[in-house]
Amino acid sequence: FPTLYLTYRPNDIHTISWNYSKRINRPSFRAINPFRWYSNPNTYYTGNPLLNPSYNHNFELSYNYKGIFSLNTYGQKVVNGFGAVVEVDGINKVLNFKNFLTEYNLGVTGSLFLNPISGWESYLDANVSYNDSRSKIADVTNQKSWAFYYSSNNTIKLNRIKDIKLLVNFWHQPPSNFGNVSMGHLSSLSIGARCGSFLNKKLTVSIMMRDILRRSESVGEVYYKDFTQTFENYYNNRRLTVSVSYNF
Repeated sequence: FPTLYLTYRPNDIHTISWNYSKRINRPSFRAINPFRWYSNPNTYYTGNPLLNPSYNHNFELSYNYKGIFSLNTYGQKVVNGFGAVVEVDGINKVLNFKNFLTEYNLGVTGSLFLNPISGWESYLDANVSYNDSRSKIADVTNQKSWAFYYSSNNTIKLNRIKDIKLLVNFWHQPPSNFGNVSMGHLSSLSIGARCGSFLNKKLTVSIMMRDILRRSESVGEVYYKDFTQTFENYYNNRRLTVSVSYNF
């Protein structure tokens, strides 16, 4: 879809921009696959082959200072939104995907690049938003809620020639609501190192341990008119990654 951008740059320090865009969000394969996946004899998950995509109308006003600090305010309307819905069919509980949501979102995001001390680079990012979800399905209750998210990505250079670096990344999402879903705390701490001093600085070796504290577990509730469903999912995001790259 066409996107409209307007940018005003009075000098090399300040930049102000406004844009409008329309986007399409297509369902995942799981959401349209009619194959049944049973979690127990009376509960199964299935997709909806007739599921349609949703459309987003996005407005954003942004300010940027020297490429170091940015502040964005945005508004979004989601039309024909889709998601998973629980229905009871006799003695069976069925989770299927349907188009049933109209959502209105307002939010502010900010990012800041810092050098607290020599050799330490830190990138901070935060987002606060307000969500108003309206359902076309009577059994799914409308929800209004606030959400907050922040992250910190840090690179610390450990030697004078700055080719050995310590990486410390952390993000946290306090309890929040999305549609008719209420989520508990989510967070992840990752620590690693990168060394690029091998073979005349052509070979770089990196190692990263992600979600060290095992806090990216999804725990929450899904609200319906006559009942509330609870869930607790953990997909084992803890992993150790070792990577090697060589520059020719």
